[in-house]
Amino acid sequence: MTADHLNNSAPRPSAEQIKKRLTNKAFHYLSRYASTSSRLETILRKFAQRKLDRADPDLLDQIIREVTDNCVRLGYIDDEAFIRSQFRQGLRSGFSQRRILLKLAQRGISRDLAENVMDEQTSRAADQRNSELAAALIYARKKSVGPYSRAEHHPEDNQRHLARLARNGFAFGVAKQVVALPSADAADELLDKIYPHQLD
Repeated sequence: MTADHLNNSAPRPSAEQIKKRLTNKAFHYLSRYASTSSRLETILRKFAQRKLDRADPDLLDQIIREVTDNCVRLGYIDDEAFIRSQFRQGLRSGFSQRRILLKLAQRGISRDLAENVMDEQTSRAADQRNSELAAALIYARKKSVGPYSRAEHHPEDNQRHLARLARNGFAFGVAKQVVALPSADAADELLDKIYPHQLD
């Protein structure tokens, strides 16, 4: 009798067995990585394809959702906290809000949820402008753009600097404000004024 035949004749795992294996996998993964509920579902589905291929697909779907929901209920996963963390980290890294939203979408976070949480972080319009401006200034400092440019400044360079900021997701108005600053000192002074409030 071949191994394939033995495998095909093996009994299907019970709901209890499936739940135990998926729960163990979820806890092992979450002990090592910060995750979103969508990402955990993906990990569990891949695991199930490899290790639980004899299981009933509908039952698998149901248990994967149950295990994920349990992880959320127990506080092992918090999509909103994950968004807030990525938002703060993104701003500190000089990422535009558009770029942060794109990264969150790649992690399976819905745009609506991400925008709602980010809007709570910057509840007033002035806060939203300042957080985006702070990120643009941080980006400019890291990449030697605009007032942080090490090259001798020529007016024709402004278009190039504006284009770099725009390519990284910053709105034209924000990019223009950064490029218009007369020096690195002026840019640092503006950043010092808005950075602590935005990123605490």
